[in-house]
Amino acid sequence: MDVIDLPLAQLREAFWNPNQIDETIRERLRRSVERFGFLVPLVVRPLEDGTYEVLSGNQRLGVLRGIGLGKAPCIVVDLDDAHAHLLA
Repeated sequence: MDVIDLPLAQLREAFWNPNQIDETIRERLRRSVERFGFLVPLVVRPLEDGTYEVLSGNQRLGVLRGIGLGKAPCIVVDLDDAHAHLLA
């Protein structure tokens, strides 16, 4: 499994993402990323329009965008909708 850096502009949050966090947890996540760096890659799948849908890491993606990073390490998987939902 390869980890590649992808521009945040090419990453789309999964609108169906079941995981939500409140502002307190989001702030802790932001501070952790700023202190320790980004240690866990996002898991994404390619879409037909050339973008990637984030299957794991939607909250981290939001934090990365908020602190102005341009790229994120990603693991790219090729999954259909049913398997993507199971993974998420």
